Parts: sequence; C-alpha cells; structure tokens
Amino acid sequence: MIGIGLGISLLWGFAASQAGGPQWTLPADGSFAKRSAAAEDIARFEGQARVAAVAHFGWTTESESEPAQLFAVLQLNAEALNRLPRLGSPAPILLMIESEQAARRLLPEDSAKKLLERSLETGSWKVELDIEAYLSGVDCDRRWHAVEFGRVFSVVAMGTADVAFEEQVATAVKGCGG
Repeated sequence: MIGIGLGISLLWGFAASQAGGPQWTLPADGSFAKRSAAAEDIARFEGQARVAAVAHFGWTTESESEPAQLFAVLQLNAEALNRLPRLGSPAPILLMIESEQAARRLLPEDSAKKLLERSLETGSWKVELDIEAYLSGVDCDRRWHAVEFGRVFSVVAMGTADVAFEEQVATAVKGCGG
C-alpha cells in the first residue's frame, strides 16, 4: 500500500512539474535557487551573483491619468545574464525593486538627492553589485523581470541616459494596454 501511495505521489509530482508552469533555467554554478513568493504567480529566486551593469534611473512623463514615476532598471550584458535564472531568452533589462530606495542605496548622495528632487530627470551609472534576488511575474498578460540587490562595489556616473528612458521602461515592463 505504501509503495502504491509513493508511486502515485511521485507520478503526481512529475506530472505537476511537466504541466502548466514556466520552465526556468538556473545558472550552472548553482548560485540561485527557486523560493516561494508572496503571490503564486510570481517566481522568486534567491542567491548571489556579482555583476557589472548599467543602471538607468529616470522619471516617466506625467499624464492626466498617471503621475510621473521614478523607474530604475539595470541593463546587463550576456555574461551577467548567464549568472541569473531565465525563462527562455534572458531579459537584458531588469527592473530594480523600490526605485527611490534603490537610488538612495546605489547612487552617490548628491546624485540621488538631485534625482529624487527631480532636478535631474534621467541618469546612467556603470555599477558593479551583488544581485541577491530575481523575480518574474505576469501583469496584464505580459511578463516582467526584476532584481533586488545587496552589496554595491562600484558606481561610475555616465551622464544623462543615452537611450530614451521610457523605451527602456516599456521594454522592461511592457505595461497594461501598451
């Protein structure tokens, strides 16, 4: 009886792993593992990957229906992307969770202050940091990817964003209705 129950449990587990949900590829070095997330439709991976990237910060354009929002994204190269979980093709632009807090933690104090006061609308910095969590979910039938970072090793200003910032945000978020 125990053998039948165990066999059914294993078969059920195998079927559940093959059905439905997305098939994630984890880094070969084992640096990230899947953790349960607060919501069932969000995949959360925890680990540690030291990466070099370009951090872009900027304000979206205010509209009648939406106030301006500060967005923060990391643009990673192929080498850095290989250190993170992925679903199909890697997402080269990743949102940083809690943009204002990210600006305060990541940027030099004077740059963060100018950005948060909106005397600086956009800016880009070369950064080296540890990514400690990778999150992905679906909002309005579109997948988004985000990271939480830990230790910051270096930050070098590049000036104002050289690519239209809202295009980067649209690529990363692909929000509802657009």
